[in-house]
Amino acid sequence: MSLHPEPIGEVPAETACVSRAAFPKGTLVTRLRDEFSALYQDEDFRRFYPAPGQPGLAPWRLALVTVFQFLEQLSDRQAADAVRGRIDWKYALGLELTDPGFHFSVLTEFRARLVAGGAEHLLLDTMLERFKARGLVKARGKQRTDSTHVLGAVHDLHLLELVAETLRAALDDLAAAVPDWLREVAQPAWFERYGHVAGFACYNDGSVRDFQRHTHQFTPGKNFPDTGAFGPWMVTPDEMGEIGPQRLQTRLNGQVVQDALLSQMIFGLPQQIEYCSTFTRLEPGEVIVTGTPGGVGARRTPPLWMKPGDTVEVEIDGVGLLRNPVTQEAA
Repeated sequence: MSLHPEPIGEVPAETACVSRAAFPKGTLVTRLRDEFSALYQDEDFRRFYPAPGQPGLAPWRLALVTVFQFLEQLSDRQAADAVRGRIDWKYALGLELTDPGFHFSVLTEFRARLVAGGAEHLLLDTMLERFKARGLVKARGKQRTDSTHVLGAVHDLHLLELVAETLRAALDDLAAAVPDWLREVAQPAWFERYGHVAGFACYNDGSVRDFQRHTHQFTPGKNFPDTGAFGPWMVTPDEMGEIGPQRLQTRLNGQVVQDALLSQMIFGLPQQIEYCSTFTRLEPGEVIVTGTPGGVGARRTPPLWMKPGDTVEVEIDGVGLLRNPVTQEAA
């Protein structure tokens, strides 16, 4: 990657408009952008990049992302997701709302350049100089002694990211090479700790009850065409946060028929993954449907059956709203 310094432009109009509507009082990162439109500049990092070659991502943006992730204690993966998904970050970085962001490994590579160049202190020193120019810190003071702490933190963050990604890659390789062995030794916490869950979504299996009762096995009633609604999108684990406080509701024609917290699940997600992996090989892209809270129509008195023209909504806090019409089956 080479560096071709470019001036820092204005925040795109649509990004600015949406950001101000979403955060009327601003956030820490938007206020940093407003007060310091050029906290870092590409010229600050010129010596770490060769002149020839394919242009890389603007280092001033990568520097800001590194600072933001340090402030919020985010991993590289989480920080890259924030660049893609958070409006205030897009504002601070001067990106269009549609900007797709970058792969998380770019941050690892950027820090590696700083570490290799012995310039771990550069981010803090540059920030302090610009703060001093605005009179926000004194020319001499405690902030200088903090430089050693930040330098160490950059080293530690870089090493921790490398170790975490090495472990993740090793587990992925083991899952492909010796899945039977991994199923025997894996503890429930492994699946949660090492990110084997790609994301979460709403699911409505739309059971066909008469077929479901043909045998003691539920499979026929759960697999009719066009009955397994899934979506409306996938939310990644870092966006979802801790599983438990989110509320799940099912509504039939606007009336709440199921209402529960995810913390009320009898078995946690790691235990469900561990159990499923004992009898089937879980491959990338597999979907585990976790079940349903109380309130199913078949167990009501009198039973509550869906009919053509009804609308079913499944909503989970922080995930989204899945809405489906009930239609007459084609003859």
